[in-house]
Amino acid sequence: MKTSSRLSTNKAISQMVISATLLAIALILDFVVNYIPFLNWPSGGSISLAMLPLFLVGFICGPVWGFGISIIFGALSMLIGGAYTYNWCSILLDYILGYGIIGVCGFFTKYFYQKKTSLLISGMIIAALLRFLCSFLSGCIVVWDINPNGSIDPNFSSAAMSYSAVYNLGYIFPSLVICIVVFALLAKPLYILAKSQLFRNIAPQLVIDNSDEKIKDPYAIFDSSFISLAIVLLVISILSCIPNLSYEAAGHEQVINFVAFGIISIIFSPCLLGYSIFRTVKSYTSEVEIPALSNIFHSSKGYYLTFSIIFLLTLALAILSMVLNFANIVPGFSLED
Repeated sequence: MKTSSRLSTNKAISQMVISATLLAIALILDFVVNYIPFLNWPSGGSISLAMLPLFLVGFICGPVWGFGISIIFGALSMLIGGAYTYNWCSILLDYILGYGIIGVCGFFTKYFYQKKTSLLISGMIIAALLRFLCSFLSGCIVVWDINPNGSIDPNFSSAAMSYSAVYNLGYIFPSLVICIVVFALLAKPLYILAKSQLFRNIAPQLVIDNSDEKIKDPYAIFDSSFISLAIVLLVISILSCIPNLSYEAAGHEQVINFVAFGIISIIFSPCLLGYSIFRTVKSYTSEVEIPALSNIFHSSKGYYLTFSIIFLLTLALAILSMVLNFANIVPGFSLED
């Protein structure tokens, strides 16, 4: 009896820790996007990775936690990020149901522990389609033809449905593609992480891997994501050095400032640089396993030294963009001829 109670407690604690961590990551990703103007749509919606942590909550912790955390995220995103809402129907369809429906990924939990990536991606597509349906209905019921007094005036004409479909697909589809790509890159380290006791406390009993296989190098879980992190940070750092763009919209001059990319890079680059230097030094004192691209890098020294140089370059580019921007040296150019 005590053993059963202890297992239940461990499972609940593991679910809370993982869910809270992923919720925090989703909120951070959602918050950061608010400072990147061209990723935000004028009447709500944005291209971001915020859905990925919500997908993972469902995959790892099951439907109850998946629906719960997704609904909480929708509510917090509405309150913290500034909501584009007109009435209770807009709040329900765009935020509560719109994000809450992502919890459907919880019905794919066993496939996560069985390492069936293709089925998990199918779950992500289904969740994104259901979110699109909620936003599509919101566009037809609330946004398209709203009365001055704020009452709901549903409009399912071909023009209204076309507008709502194109508008909402414009940010949901790119977000889904980005989430799928990043998930595919992180799938291997996530499956390795699933061998830890924290995840085994949650895993369905029928799919728990009871083999005696152990992780030789615990750092390999993080190191295997170096490639994707390096590519993302390098792209972000290069974008941060792009001159400001200005254009005319609704009779007002709008300016797109890419310094937000520099802020993101300058936060993460030093951490990753310090860690990669630590691993480089360790590789000289003791041989460590190369987590990926072993056919390209013949030794762990070359692997970690290469990424140390890449992260140093991303940090240098981020610092350069910040200095130029705050010194008002960054040039700008207009999209007008």
